[in-house]
Amino acid sequence: MVEQPKPSLGIGNDDCNSPVSIRSALRLKLPVQASVIVTGVREYMPVEQLVRDWGRQLRTLWPVIHVALLRGDFRKDNRKLFGECGALHAWLHAYENAHPEDSSRHFRSEMNQRLSNALERHEQYVIDEIHSQFDYWRKIFGREAYGASYHDGIHYGRRLNTLFIRACRERDLSYRYASQYVGTPRRQHVAVCDALNHDGVNQRAVLRELTGIEKTGEDTEITVHLGQFPYGWEQVQAFMNPQVRTRLFTHFKIEIPSVMWKRYEYPNDAK
Repeated sequence: MVEQPKPSLGIGNDDCNSPVSIRSALRLKLPVQASVIVTGVREYMPVEQLVRDWGRQLRTLWPVIHVALLRGDFRKDNRKLFGECGALHAWLHAYENAHPEDSSRHFRSEMNQRLSNALERHEQYVIDEIHSQFDYWRKIFGREAYGASYHDGIHYGRRLNTLFIRACRERDLSYRYASQYVGTPRRQHVAVCDALNHDGVNQRAVLRELTGIEKTGEDTEITVHLGQFPYGWEQVQAFMNPQVRTRLFTHFKIEIPSVMWKRYEYPNDAK
């Protein structure tokens, strides 16, 4: 009987903009990749200070840029698209606060149409903003990011996600594809598992997700927020559990997420 190849598994530590998040990721002694925001979200350490004080440790986590359009300092945005008071945030608020009975295919189609309407005549403006974040990253880190992930709602909207990918491809950056939200043919992208980002996470929850990934056989990135929020501390404890670690090392090929993303990029992603 031919043994099935092990699925690849990556761990993406999102919003890794604090010393506690960096320390928590290093504590796991696993190939964890840091996603770092550069737009100045209020509750996080300014990225300039983070790199100045923690740059050496951060660079060991293969940092990728966590592109943010809905939160941060966008005082130069004269079209009022970005940030917590922008049109894109208003769209996300409507999407996230819909009643459960509204979460139908028709509702999602309608919301994506509303997003397309909000973006009409602004698509290049959005791409330019993403490039400005890439430029700022290069200025601070002295090099391009290892790749790009999305933050806070970009992945919910097909058109917004497409613009994110287009900017990444223009920069030749690998990118996280929002397969669980925008839809993708099976096995054509790295699957994204964000099911552990809630209170009450423990080793049983992690083992349950790992079992599900094994059954599908799909290469998967698990997103976490190590050391942040109550559940971020729970995630650290869960991934330190001996049973979890044994399962990780015996049933999976552990990889850096951005390396996995690069293998699955398709020209049609940005259309």
